[in-house]
Amino acid sequence: MAYGQILPQQILDLPRFGCINLHASLLPRHRGAAPVHAAVLAGDHTSGITVMWMDAGLDTGDILLRQDCELARDETAGSLHDRLADLAPEALAEAIRLIGEGRAPRARQEESEATYAPKLDRAKGRLAWTESAAELDRRIRGLHPWPGCTAVAELENGKRIDLKVHRAASREGSAPAGVFSGGLCVGCGGGGLLELLEVQPAGGKKMSGDDFLRGYRPRRMLDSG
Repeated sequence: MAYGQILPQQILDLPRFGCINLHASLLPRHRGAAPVHAAVLAGDHTSGITVMWMDAGLDTGDILLRQDCELARDETAGSLHDRLADLAPEALAEAIRLIGEGRAPRARQEESEATYAPKLDRAKGRLAWTESAAELDRRIRGLHPWPGCTAVAELENGKRIDLKVHRAASREGSAPAGVFSGGLCVGCGGGGLLELLEVQPAGGKKMSGDDFLRGYRPRRMLDSG
């Protein structure tokens, strides 16, 4: 699981019963390097573990079994990763039992339903206040704890500081993009307000949004990067 390499066919042909692999999504959705993050970023309601028969493609092998789980409203990539890590041994044990009994199925993946979850980098975490609050909420949760999301705050004294946004939540309401609307709720050009619940100034400690508001007195939020 999460090996990160594609095995050549001559290796896959060696075992008598074949090769199996665990993937942290409900294939064929979210093939690729970052399926856990992708489920949260996409706003999926369910995710899970797939045990598949390996072939020479990228997560394209026949499905042996899938076990699913519901995503919570405040699900992050980190919390989903841990839940799927608990689910994976159960799925693997069941797969091995079915293979041992000669009853392991091979269900072909439906290519028309396939999506791809590419490898992530820090640039993905740059927040743009022209997006909707719902989109930014999913991005912050989907990229937590890694690679994380960043923004820039302009303070009342004119200085600008980089922020890492650890927790946020979308709220109803409206305000111009980047402008505060009560407390630490920020207007989003794509609709809604984003409440910053936990942030970390560059070089500083993680703090609540309220503490940041009192200590730094931000004027508005700017796009990062």
